[in-house]
Amino acid sequence: MERICAWCQKRLTPSGNSNGATTHGICQSCQDKLFVAKRYGLKDFLDTIDKPLLLVKDDGTICTGNKTAENMLGKTLPDIEGFPGGIVVECVHAVLPEGCGHAIHCVGCTVRQTVMTTFDTNQPTIKVPASLDTHTGHVDFHISTIPVNGYVILRVDAVNPTS
Repeated sequence: MERICAWCQKRLTPSGNSNGATTHGICQSCQDKLFVAKRYGLKDFLDTIDKPLLLVKDDGTICTGNKTAENMLGKTLPDIEGFPGGIVVECVHAVLPEGCGHAIHCVGCTVRQTVMTTFDTNQPTIKVPASLDTHTGHVDFHISTIPVNGYVILRVDAVNPTS
């Protein structure tokens, strides 16, 4: 079984030790960054990762994001922090009268359900296929989640069109 870091995708097992299956862990570099984060603050840690990351509260609102997420969304932290996830990513259903997380469409939202399942089970997820209808069109992507001290870190990865 091949083992790779869930955050930086670095191979953790020697080449040739794979039977085609893959599992995930955390490499020493990412682990070191996590320990530094406890000393210097989570926001600083998130900014060391070059993938879009959002820190989510259990009600689905965004606490903060890293610089890569800001760039991906074309928004600044004041546009992200404290807002429901659907508003932040401009989901077409988030502006319905029921609001983000409460509309009938939210029941089928892969992003919301994956984040909430991570809260419920305290288990991470890796590269879950997801899609979203936004005001600018339909978007396909993968998400990964990891529980951290009562929050969930949500990672967003573009779908690789060659895979």
